[in-house]
Amino acid sequence: AYYTKGYEAFHRHRFKKAIKLYKQAISHDPAFTDAYDNCGLSFRYAGNLDSAEAYYRRSLQLRPEGMVARRNLAIVLEARGDLNAALREFERLQRANPDEAEAYYGAARLYISQQKPDEALKNAQQALAIYQGAARSGRTSSMRAVPMPR
Repeated sequence: AYYTKGYEAFHRHRFKKAIKLYKQAISHDPAFTDAYDNCGLSFRYAGNLDSAEAYYRRSLQLRPEGMVARRNLAIVLEARGDLNAALREFERLQRANPDEAEAYYGAARLYISQQKPDEALKNAQQALAIYQGAARSGRTSSMRAVPMPR
């Protein structure tokens, strides 16, 4: 019940309330990685990148293969300016799930900012190929990461 209410609060842009509800869900089930992931997202949208990072890292301790936490951790690291760490997370995501278009897209953005056009192009082309393959097959390639609010 807490998780569902947290989800509803998040989608109404009531991030502080969502955080409180996700924390309650975690207190009832300390291994509930989806609650950690969404609590991290709520912290991120509330502008608290340190707490967002902490919740994503805790989720990854519980489930190291967690794609959502890894993707969002990379986004937080990028937002904080730690581009090398963000790139490492996107690369880990690529190794764990080669069909994760967002991992290639994120890496391409970072390579552009590092002025590495060949690597950026290679990753952008891979992301595009995955998206196009998904469109042709009628499936979604992956859940898109939620960008930072502007």
